[in-house]
Parts: sequence; structure tokens; C-alpha cells
Amino acid sequence: MTVGAITTADQVNTLLAAGKADLVALARPHLANPHFTLQASAWYQHMAQRWPAQYLAGRDQAFRLAERERAEQTDLRLRARPASHEVKDGKPQTAAKRVA
Repeated sequence: MTVGAITTADQVNTLLAAGKADLVALARPHLANPHFTLQASAWYQHMAQRWPAQYLAGRDQAFRLAERERAEQTDLRLRARPASHEVKDGKPQTAAKRVA
């Protein structure tokens, strides 16, 4: 079991996947955002997550918004990547040759 300084669903999944913990206990993320688990299930597109009846109307929207946010983050990561990490024609590009 692991506790403390865990604030994102990604950290939870990393700990579990790496075998560093069998159980992860969260307190502050749920105090700051009572819908933390529901939003994490939408982020990972986990349709088997049970949603309370009063939130079912917003479930589909949560899944769409999470999918859009994931696409935006991926795009930002690709654009923020340094020129030294781009490879074209088998050679890394220099900053002068980089095409924006």
C-alpha cells in the first residue's frame, strides 16, 4: 500500500503498473475534486466504471472532453519538443533548418 504525495491518476497507474504498490490510497485529490475517480475513468476511457445515477447524464460529455484534452496534450507535447529531437531524412535537424 502506498500513500502521500500522489495527486494524479497517472501517478496511481504508474505505481500499480511498476509493481511498487498493490493499493494506492488517495485523500487530497478527492478532497480537492470529489469527482477525481470519475474524471480519471473518463481520461482512460474506462467504460466499466460505475457512475452514480445523478451523474449518468454527464458521463458521455466527460468522455468526449477527456478525449479532446488528451489530443490537445499530445499536440502540445509534439510542438514543445526541442528541434534536436526531430529526425528528418535520417539526420537530426538543427534549429536553423527546422521548419515551423
